[in-house]
Amino acid sequence: MRKCIILATKLSLLGLFYCNFGVAPLLIADELKEDDFQEFTFDDSLLFGGGYGDSYLARFNTVGQATPGKYQVDIYINGIRISRQVVDFISEDENEIYPCLDADFWKISQVISTYINQELLEQQCQAPELTVNGATAKFDVERLKLDITIPQAYMQKSPRGYVHPELWDMGETAGYISYNSNLYQTNGSDNGGDMRAFYTGFNSGLNIGLWRLKNQSSYNYNDYDGSSKDNFNSIRTYAMRALPHIGSELLLGDSYTRGNIFGSLPFTGFQLQTDNRMLPDSRRGYAPVVRGLANSTAKVVIKQNDIAIYQTTVAAGPFLINDLYPTSYEGDLIVEVTEADGKISEFTIPFSAVPGSIREGHSQYTLSIGDVDYLGSGNYFIELNYEYGINNMLTLNSGGRVGEDYYALSLGTVLGTEC
Repeated sequence: MRKCIILATKLSLLGLFYCNFGVAPLLIADELKEDDFQEFTFDDSLLFGGGYGDSYLARFNTVGQATPGKYQVDIYINGIRISRQVVDFISEDENEIYPCLDADFWKISQVISTYINQELLEQQCQAPELTVNGATAKFDVERLKLDITIPQAYMQKSPRGYVHPELWDMGETAGYISYNSNLYQTNGSDNGGDMRAFYTGFNSGLNIGLWRLKNQSSYNYNDYDGSSKDNFNSIRTYAMRALPHIGSELLLGDSYTRGNIFGSLPFTGFQLQTDNRMLPDSRRGYAPVVRGLANSTAKVVIKQNDIAIYQTTVAAGPFLINDLYPTSYEGDLIVEVTEADGKISEFTIPFSAVPGSIREGHSQYTLSIGDVDYLGSGNYFIELNYEYGINNMLTLNSGGRVGEDYYALSLGTVLGTEC
């Protein structure tokens, strides 16, 4: 019986020791800060034998460190996967390595070429921080993932609603005709004759690939008191074709000049002009360009009249937003930037849309060459109009029309001011 008591006493002491040992680390952990667990030292005394220097083992004292060499990694820029490829990681010092990215990678990186240090890349591959100002890189060796952050303003960006021209449907090959007819008839009294008038308007066309052949014509028949006459008139015939690679439309045949700078003029000839229907909705019409600076990965919200009209996430550094949908004509834009630490900053973009205003950086043109219709044959002319959005407030418009013994030039601006 005594032995049993002693055994029980020993077990209870062991259990007490186990409980104390298990609780103490938990109490200490509550008092430590989270950052204290991110720094630790690898004990090289656990390894037997030689061949490992202090500099080699020191790499394991930091989370995510790797040895120099080639790794097949997934490369992400601002959270978007760009490619999977073999990257050579080069040692900068005993404890740091950096990815060596060549010019071929930066061609597919969607970074605007003007922000890439091309001269430096011609010498040798460089770290992202040296190739693009403001870039950072982090290598997760466990997941074989290379995360690169680049200021949003330096990235190529497809506007909202953008569809690549290769995905456009050029339509079916088909012919069509539509008409509109009207018959008017009166029966005269004893002192007047009978009258009958008939009119039909035709719109016809033939679509073949990207070409569109169209015709507008009319037929008139008049009969008054037994005397009749009729005539068929071709009003307009032309062929047109979309040119998606330059965002324009080509027209051959009967047309009219635009009339936005000079008076509209009917002519027969050649016309090449910007076709804004090829732009996504977020690039049509007028809306200001928003520029700002984020100190970290941040949420950007744009409001007008206390209504949020746009929201996005940007990387640290300068950002640019140029795909706002056309909004109401009045009401300044309030830009709210929420940083990763919760800090919020705001700034205002004055906004007043004036007829004739064009988005900053956007341009449109019209080139017309031909023979003026109503002046008879041989009255040739050439007209060129060009408009360009200089900034959020100023739009440049210019034009010229030249003919025999005639010329006209125009240069002007559209200025949107804050009321």
